[in-house]
Amino acid sequence: IADLNDTAQMDVTIDGADEVDPSLDGIKGGGGALLFEKLVAKASKRNIWVVDSRKMVQKLGAFPLPVEVVPFGYKHLV
Repeated sequence: IADLNDTAQMDVTIDGADEVDPSLDGIKGGGGALLFEKLVAKASKRNIWVVDSRKMVQKLGAFPLPVEVVPFGYKHLV
């Protein structure tokens, strides 16, 4: 476990996802921590999503797509 501000890059992040399709594309951020999750994922060499069968779908979109607009630091996220 590390503080994002104390490390340049993390080896791995393990987190959940809201939906994952057969191509392993997914939707995350439905729990309200979208910006935090994006920053942590971008700072990690590898991201692992742990989900159960209820989160596996044939087509993404049953779960509402979370959208957060934050102009601060956008160059690091685009």
